[in-house]
Order: sequence, then structure tokens, then C-alpha cells
Amino acid sequence: MADAQKMPPSSAKILPACVRSTGKTGALALILTSALLLGGGLARRAQAADAVPAAKTSSSGRPPLPVELKRLDYFRGTWICTGVVEPTGTAPAHLTKGKATYKWDSAMGGFFQLVTNQDDRTKEDPVPRLARGYLGYEEQTKEYTLALFFVGGGRMTAAAPSFTDEGLKFVGDSTQHGGHMRVEQVITRKTDTEYLSEVDGLGADGKMTKLFHEKCVKNGK
Repeated sequence: MADAQKMPPSSAKILPACVRSTGKTGALALILTSALLLGGGLARRAQAADAVPAAKTSSSGRPPLPVELKRLDYFRGTWICTGVVEPTGTAPAHLTKGKATYKWDSAMGGFFQLVTNQDDRTKEDPVPRLARGYLGYEEQTKEYTLALFFVGGGRMTAAAPSFTDEGLKFVGDSTQHGGHMRVEQVITRKTDTEYLSEVDGLGADGKMTKLFHEKCVKNGK
């Protein structure tokens, strides 16, 4: 007891809370020590509570969906398509019939529609088209984007600056059968349930040549 009273006043402030003291000096030391420990615990809890929402916010990291994507709801669903493939150096012209489906891909956060083009196998079209890709909108470049990949090899990537009431005009590149070509795809919106699609390619003469065109009717109606 005598030794404790000889401690300097500054030493009394760091006494553990479990030390039993008597007298005013010891009681004050106990109160101060407990207050310091309690205050430190509350401060740490407050810091931890503030950090949780920040971590949740930073973990998502996704920007909001562009409003321009709403325009693409026009395509959502199944379309029955009939078309014509123009003659090439290796194949004659032939008719096509199939379907195109568009649906929002939840796995991509709703930023893209999954697009599937699948034609029927017929006598005129023994190797029908089968393609799958994505249709969306690029916020940074302010363009609608389309990327299609074809079974058997080949792809088409293109962009359109706007989607008006008349439709879209995609400009890009296509690679198929070992060749590379600049292409344009014009999608003309005729009604809410019908659109026309025409694909032109840049020929060796430097002129755009019609490659393929089709009419698509929603749900076959």
C-alpha cells in the first residue's frame, strides 16, 4: 500500500483495470483506465462499422445500365426469318429460313442481349447458318455494339452510332473462310413485329456488294 502511494501520478493512469485500489487516487485510476479501454473499443467498433458499407460498395464496381439499352427491348423475343444469300464465287444464290432469338443475359448483368441466329437445313441450304453473340451498348464510345460468332469459324464485329425509329446501321469487319471483309448491316424497323436486315460487303473493286438480306417477323406472326 505504501509502495502504491509512492508511484508517480503518471503511473497511476496506466494501471490495469483488474488492479484493486483503495482511496481516491486508486479509484480515480480505475475509472480513468476503464474509460480509456471502453473508449478505445467503441472507436474500433465505429471504424469497423464504417468500413463494411464501403467494402460492399467497392466490391460491386458496376456502373448503372445505360438508358440506351431500353431501345433494344424491341428485339427481345423470337423472330421467324426468311432470306436470300447472294451468289458468290464458290456457291450459287439460295433461300434461307430460320429463326433469330434475343434475350437479356442475366449472367452479363443485363448489359447485353444474347443473340442466336439459326437457319433450317434444307436441300437449297445444306450448311445452314448458326451464329451466337451479343448485342449491347458501349457507354464509353456511345455506340450500339454487335459481335457474332459462326459455327465452323468466322465472326462479325460491328458498331452503330444510334438506334432511331427507322433502325440501326452497323459498320464493322467480318472474317469467314480465311477471308477478311469490311461489312455493313442495316436493320430497318418496319413495324413493332417486323424488321428487314441487309448485309453488304466491300468487294475487291472497292464497292459495297449485297451479300445477304432477310425479313424477320416476331413470333412468326
